[in-house]
Amino acid sequence: MLRKGLIILGFGLFLLGVGLVGQGQEIPLGSALVDPTVQRSLDELRNLVLHGQIEDAEDLLEKIIQSSGTVKPLAEIYYRMAQRETDGARLAGYYDAMIRNWPKSAWAQKAANELIPLILMSGGQLGTEVIPLLWKEIDALLAPAQDASEIGEDPELLKNEVRINLLQLANSRQDAGRIEYLTNLPEKAPKKEMEQVDLARAMNFINTGQKEQAVLRLQDWLRLYPNSDFSPGAYLILYTLQSDRTQKQQIADVFRSQYAMTLESVFFQSDLPQAGQGGVNKD
Repeated sequence: MLRKGLIILGFGLFLLGVGLVGQGQEIPLGSALVDPTVQRSLDELRNLVLHGQIEDAEDLLEKIIQSSGTVKPLAEIYYRMAQRETDGARLAGYYDAMIRNWPKSAWAQKAANELIPLILMSGGQLGTEVIPLLWKEIDALLAPAQDASEIGEDPELLKNEVRINLLQLANSRQDAGRIEYLTNLPEKAPKKEMEQVDLARAMNFINTGQKEQAVLRLQDWLRLYPNSDFSPGAYLILYTLQSDRTQKQQIADVFRSQYAMTLESVFFQSDLPQAGQGGVNKD
């Protein structure tokens, strides 16, 4: 039953991540200080992508890289190609190129923010080959990108979004070490993001086998964020961790009175005791 609670929490975190994808504003093309010949090739490349001629665009892209290297404007080209791609492997390849070649750029952060929810949604069937690269470049991805404002992004909001997505990824893989690292960064995120950071910190005590600490931290979290969208999942996980029948009943009563119409109730209604019946530990 505890695993079910973890799955629900992970699903809830994933849903927030998916909600963040595609909310950015239109990306300006911008110009770069490159050789005029290269600039003409870049303009042609953008035109090919704009008209959906992706195979021709990939051929020209390869020629530009062979002649001029991975010049910075190509990051935008990869991003635009990714927006048109439906094949999972190719899509992951575009995002991989953005992170690998320009890890300190806002483009790499946008790639991470769009790729990680896809990894989670696919259940690890898509994009997992990029995960080692994400961890390798974690510090670069978590730093404010100097070029963020050039593409209409707020550098602080963008890096905070990366942090939350990396936390989702670490949580899905029960990677206690990386969860600890990500939740103990000195920078503070806005309250909405801190809800997830603090919840991940509490959850990490489960990953490390510290059940009593997990209970205390979850209780603290529920007091600190009583109106959070993640409260139903947190209550259900707290329920699975409790062994005292009276406490389990109290949690069940709170859940039934406040969260009866939530998605979590559909998955867990058979596990919740009726009011006054006492809890039954099914672990």
